[in-house]
Amino acid sequence: MQICGQRASRWKFDVALVPIAFSPLSAKTGLNLLSLIFTINADLNYQRAVEKHRRSRSLSVQRLYKWCSKRLSSNKSSKKGNDPKPETSTMAEVAPAPAAAAPTKGDRLPQSGETVKSDSNKTYNLKKILGEGGYGTVYEASDIDSRSYALKAEKWSKTVLKIEIGVLKATNARSCRHFCTIYDVGRCSPDYMFIVVTLLGPDIARLRNDQPDRKFSIGTALRVGMQTSAAIEELHRTGFISRDVKPGNFAIGNKDEDQHRIVYMFDFGLSRRYVDKNFNVLPPRKDPGWRGTTRYGSLQAHQKLDLGRKDDFESWLYMLVEITKGSLPWRMVTDRAKVQDSKTSARTTARASFFAGCPKQYDKLMDMIDKLAFDSTPPYSDFQKVLLEGCEENKIPIGSKYDWEGDCTSSIHTSVTKSLDKSPSDQQRANNQERPTKLDV
Repeated sequence: MQICGQRASRWKFDVALVPIAFSPLSAKTGLNLLSLIFTINADLNYQRAVEKHRRSRSLSVQRLYKWCSKRLSSNKSSKKGNDPKPETSTMAEVAPAPAAAAPTKGDRLPQSGETVKSDSNKTYNLKKILGEGGYGTVYEASDIDSRSYALKAEKWSKTVLKIEIGVLKATNARSCRHFCTIYDVGRCSPDYMFIVVTLLGPDIARLRNDQPDRKFSIGTALRVGMQTSAAIEELHRTGFISRDVKPGNFAIGNKDEDQHRIVYMFDFGLSRRYVDKNFNVLPPRKDPGWRGTTRYGSLQAHQKLDLGRKDDFESWLYMLVEITKGSLPWRMVTDRAKVQDSKTSARTTARASFFAGCPKQYDKLMDMIDKLAFDSTPPYSDFQKVLLEGCEENKIPIGSKYDWEGDCTSSIHTSVTKSLDKSPSDQQRANNQERPTKLDV
């Protein structure tokens, strides 16, 4: 019997396999095998279809492959005038060698030392890598005038830079004080996409870890809270929410340009518009999934509910407690449900210990945030007043030095910097970030 070739012989092949499909196996296995049979029948090159399924753990499919392999071998031997191999031939003897995997095309990020060209035909020299992540890399780059920038490149198939471009253009149009300037964009299909933005200094997570006991003084923590609160307000005024507020997404300005007393917000890969074209708040979506970072995620995020402006400020409060105390109670917890339980306890039985060592104003901030509804406008000015009260109560002049002044380097900011208080593997498990979907854009 000829296995490959005319339609009639293929139908004979199918009929021969029916007893195997209905052998004493589970109904599901039998149906799967019948599906395989029809797949083979529809494929002119049935050998390829069999090979596709040869690694299946299903007993019936293993038997099918063995049966087919013997007849393939017999058919090939007949064509050469040789005797067919005996029925005792093993699968290994007749199985064709697996084809070499084709190299993946695209998604090649540029290397340090390369020169890239933007959509505006400007060239940038990639001087060094500032940080790397799963989807992209941040470089220190320079133009033909030797001016330094941060160039963020992401793999073409994974990039969410369109969201970041939208946020930065909106904040730049409003001359927002706490946001980078976006200078250029480059699209190098099918490898990567990049943006050119202001080069910043170290992020808040790194600065905190550099301090004794990995925490800021009360004065620095309160004033960082005021600046980051102002940055979040500016973001909300443009129609976006962050959904990933954390110390690693804020950085001080470049010391070389005397901007190191200003805190900037960056990395908007998880951001989303929360208003329509008329600036009306969009209704909450059903089951949007998890967005954010487990350590700083809001209770709404843990319930996989849609996030609003209040959730940015809940994450902000956790950030304030961390930079003030040096850690959060759930710092080493990787199970998301247990982190949620700890955050719930911080509002009840563990509230006193949660705020121990913090200004009493933090307790008041939690009440203010928890009272907000999904579509409520946060009391931005009241947040500032509460933090200012903390400064006055602790006799901290607004213009006094920050903890990092006198020890700032000029260009170690990255938008993929990880907190240094845990090992990379633990940090990755604790973060549990997810990329936005098309519905988020």
